[in-house]
Amino acid sequence: MNYPALFADNREDPPGFKDEPGYNFTLLNTSPMVDAGTFLAHATSDGNGVTIQVDDARYFTDGFGITSANGDLIRLEGQTETATVIDINFETHILTLDRPLTWKTGQGISLAYEGMAPDLGAYEVAPELELRGSSMDQAITLAWSVTAFLPITTTWQIDYDGPPGNQTPPITGIPADTRAYILTVLTNYQWYTISLATDPPLLTATVTVMPTDHLVYLPFVDKQP
Repeated sequence: MNYPALFADNREDPPGFKDEPGYNFTLLNTSPMVDAGTFLAHATSDGNGVTIQVDDARYFTDGFGITSANGDLIRLEGQTETATVIDINFETHILTLDRPLTWKTGQGISLAYEGMAPDLGAYEVAPELELRGSSMDQAITLAWSVTAFLPITTTWQIDYDGPPGNQTPPITGIPADTRAYILTVLTNYQWYTISLATDPPLLTATVTVMPTDHLVYLPFVDKQP
């Protein structure tokens, strides 16, 4: 191979595009390119705060002072938090962020991504179904978002593991356009593993939530000028 220092660890696989003939080059969730990318840069030392030195800052932008242009949203390897680059010193390779993070020497840094690592290709795969659960007193509120196309005849099904509540699982026949549901008369301080799926089986997601009556309420203070 020519220039092995520049071109290494290549792979040759079907990319798994959603619709290559139709010029839709986003990846299917089953694509081998998902989570197969590498990190653009790495931290040069342990640290925390809003300034992080990397081995090569040239991969990133702070908006270059252009009105309405934002800096890159970045994410560190092994973390879920993200931060926006608001300034770059390209001589010292120091990124200034809009919020503090903590990092270790050699930890990867890339543009914000989903999953365990960046995807290969121009587009990062977004989850086709994202399920969230919120604790309430003897109840759990479910909310979900969908990016995939669903046939109009599709329905949702909710199943859960845990002490039975007011609705006996599986809960079937939920209309396709539903995006929230509340499970009631559950047992506080017990973990519930809740699965949401389509019928026919196209998408599925799972969350684990514990109902509780220990809720935190933040007061609202209306400060008059």
